[in-house]
Order: sequence, then structure tokens, then C-alpha cells
Amino acid sequence: MTEDRLRKVLELERSKRFSDRAVTAGLDSFLKNLTTHEGSQLSSDVFARIQALPVAGYRSLTPAKRREWLEGVLTSVRDGGSENREAGSEIREAGSGKREAGRTNEPTRNPPSPTSNVQHPTSSVPPTSNLHARPYTQEELGALGVDAELQALKRIAFALKVKFEKLKVFTVRDLLLFFPRRHVDYGEPVPISQLVFGREQTVRVRVWGATEKKMGFRIRSTEAKVGDSTGMMSCTWFNQPWIAKQLPVNAEIVLSGRVAEYQGRPKFDNPEWEIWSEDLLHTGRLVPIYPLTAGLQSRTIRRVMQEAIDRYVTRLPDPLPADMRARLGLASIADAVTQMHYPTDRASLERARRRLAFEELLPIQLTMQLRRRHFQKSAPAEPAPMSASVERAFTDSLPFTLTGAQQRVMFDVLNDLRKPIPMSRLIQGDVGSGKTVIAAAALVA
Repeated sequence: MTEDRLRKVLELERSKRFSDRAVTAGLDSFLKNLTTHEGSQLSSDVFARIQALPVAGYRSLTPAKRREWLEGVLTSVRDGGSENREAGSEIREAGSGKREAGRTNEPTRNPPSPTSNVQHPTSSVPPTSNLHARPYTQEELGALGVDAELQALKRIAFALKVKFEKLKVFTVRDLLLFFPRRHVDYGEPVPISQLVFGREQTVRVRVWGATEKKMGFRIRSTEAKVGDSTGMMSCTWFNQPWIAKQLPVNAEIVLSGRVAEYQGRPKFDNPEWEIWSEDLLHTGRLVPIYPLTAGLQSRTIRRVMQEAIDRYVTRLPDPLPADMRARLGLASIADAVTQMHYPTDRASLERARRRLAFEELLPIQLTMQLRRRHFQKSAPAEPAPMSASVERAFTDSLPFTLTGAQQRVMFDVLNDLRKPIPMSRLIQGDVGSGKTVIAAAALVA
């Protein structure tokens, strides 16, 4: 029954194109429970194949590797099932023979249980030996680095990990490369008296009082009065009554959001907030706004992201050599990723984007150049040189004089035609710029 259930799950995963969506919590969670509680009911080959998964689990494999591993397990399950059926038939036959003998010699003896003397091939293998059934050791985390599962981070429990997986974030590397959709510029704090209605702004204030309020039949919210040396204002957090307990009187906090107007005074509705410190995360800076899913808030992602950056960003491998980065003025991968999440300023954010854009376009450009080189080597062309006298006669026959740009382009085209490799060139220009005369020169050659 155990292997039959495993087979059904794996066949469902195959039908979903190895996307790790056959089980809600992921195939790794299913395999962990299976080997922990029912490992003794699995054949030795199936158990060994599950153990052969990397420490980061099934989700860390590429689709091709997932398919290879899954097909291997399915084959083992089918083979194991046929062996078990054959063994069962032999046991039943042996039992039948004993019953026949029993009827002849000992008619009152009960037949033995068919499986009483059968020892399971994996009964000596403790299921807890599976790496998925225990937390990571420090040595394993060190070896995995950014390829460790999200639960390697202190702030991520299992329930939060499942929410991240809905966003296709499975490992620490995925998290670091999970970039914001945009940044909100909350800027430096300003006095309350300088707030402008309708703008995104930040204030540094002290809490005068915070209470929980009922608004309507089911809505419970937090209302707070805050102020600085220039004035006071009110703030409301709808459907967030717990904030009232997090804002003690006289606490120094930073608020960021769009300034609303209430009875001629500034007001914040659902602002970002945090206790004042020298290193603000949610306010007073360019604040990242991430794609979300049900039950996952931007504040949570920002806190988790900060831990991932602090612990792992320097362990991201940089595919660009240091001399190339220095020659082109590009940031390192660690600096670029850090600034993409928490930029120091707009210039730093743009520098990070430039670095990541270059890294994304470089393999595309290299691939195109390699394809062009292969095409030129595999499809040789017959040279078509134009002699100097013919070229001069052609230009003299024209009713106008070629411009400098037209002369340069015609030289490039005729020079390509002299080579024993195919020409691959695009001539681009406005109407009347002289594209046709260049084509005519190529036809003459």
C-alpha cells in the first residue's frame, strides 16, 4: 500500500511536468513523512533512491534531473511490486503444501501465518537515516551555501516556507534573486509642519497614545496620536488591532506613507512604521515593494530578505571576472543584489540594475556571436570582389555625389563581398538616406 501511494503521487507529479505541485506542501515534505513513518514498508531500492536525493531535496533539481530521478523511482516501485507479488505467491504455495501435510499428519494444527517468517529487506535500515527527516547540520549548511532551503534562515518556519514556494522561491538563492517590483521613495524624515497633502513622506515622531478601535460590525483597527516639536497628527491602521500593543507611549517611531487630510490636519492611513534606529528597513529610505501572495506581507519579506542578505549575499558566485567588472565599471554581484533590495540612493539602484542587465544580456550576445561564427564557417561563400575601376565607374555614373556615410557603408558592404564567408549585415536608415544605392553597388559586384 505504501509503494502504491508513492507511485500514484509520482505519476501525478509526472503529469504536472515535474513542477513539484503534486503535493500541496511539496514532494520533499511527502517523502520525509513517508520515510520517517513508513520507511520499513519500502523496498531497499526505492528507499535508497529517495536517500540519493541531494540535501536540498527534489525541489533543488532541474526539471531534467527531476524527471530522471522520478522515472527511476517509478521503475523501482513497479519492479518491487512484481517481486512482492511473486514472493507472496510462493509463500501461499508453501503454506498450501504445509496445510496439505497438516491434513495428513496433524489435522488439528493451525496453518502458520504466510508472513510470519518473512523478513523485510529494509527492516534493518532505520528510517531516520534519511537526510530529509532531520534539520541541517552546520557542515551541510556550509556546503550548500545559497542552495540551502529557505528553512536555513532563522525567520522562516514551515508555514512561511510554503507561502514563499507559491512565489517560486525555494532556496536562499531564489530569495536573494527575488527582486522588488518597484521602490517607494519615502526619503528623509521631515517635520510634521512640512508635510504636504498627497505626497509620499516620512516623519520621525513620538507616540502620544495608541488604542484599539472598533469600526463597524467586524473591523477592529488601531488609532494613534503622534507628534514632534512642530505639531501633532493622527494615524490609523485598519484591520490591524495588534499594532496598538506595539506602540508604547513615548516610543520614538518613524512613519512613512501618503499624507492624507482630515479636518485640515495631516493624517496617515495604514502607513509603514518602525521603531527609530540608525538602520531603517521599512521607512525613511527607498523601500522595496515585492510581489505578494495570500498571507505574505511586504514587511515579512523585507525582514527575511535582510537576514538572507546579511548571511548569504557574499556567498553568491559572481559569473563575471573581476578584470571585466573593473574595465566596464560594473558592481560585484553581492553589491548589486544588496542595492537592488535596499538601495542607498537612486544612483546605487541604477548601478545595480545596469550590472544585472549586463549579466542577463551577455550570454544572449555571446550565443548570437557563436551562432554567427558557426554559420560563417559552415556555409562558405564565393568571393565577389569589385575592381577599383568598376567601383569608380559605378560612382561616376550616379547623378549625385555619395555622402561620407554612404561611402563608408558601401566600403563595408563591398569589403564583406570580397571575403569567402557569407555577409551578415543590416543596412538601416531613414527614407532617402541612400539604402538603394548601396544595394545597387552590391548587385554590380
